[in-house]
Amino acid sequence: DGVPVVVMLHGSDGIRSNMEPLATEVARSGAVVVVPSWPVIDERPPSDTEEDVYFDQTAAAVCAVRFARSSAAAHGGDPADLTVMAHSAGAPLGARVARVREATRRSSPGGVPGPAPSGVERNPPSPLFQRGRDAGILLLPL
Repeated sequence: DGVPVVVMLHGSDGIRSNMEPLATEVARSGAVVVVPSWPVIDERPPSDTEEDVYFDQTAAAVCAVRFARSSAAAHGGDPADLTVMAHSAGAPLGARVARVREATRRSSPGGVPGPAPSGVERNPPSPLFQRGRDAGILLLPL
């Protein structure tokens, strides 16, 4: 019974502080806001495969969403009212988080989130998500 929780994913510039003006406004509107870091491609060793990069990015974002949900109540947030808001390259990352969440719902008894089925998180993103790399802002209620 708290306020909404918003996880905001930055773009490929890799700087969380770029989200600060928008995060501040969202927080002022009455939400708990989490702005995590996630590994952008430029930060990765050249030996990493594209699949490794997407997996690590998705794992970092899923971890941030799980952290936001598990710690929301301690900050006045409602863990059941969580939205991922993403900008630029963060938008397809947010879409991958939603894919993982949907896969865990389908694979867990009663729709309770649990570990993703084998292979779900390591699947490379679909061409739809790759084309969306430069999309604007993505809002996903999770």
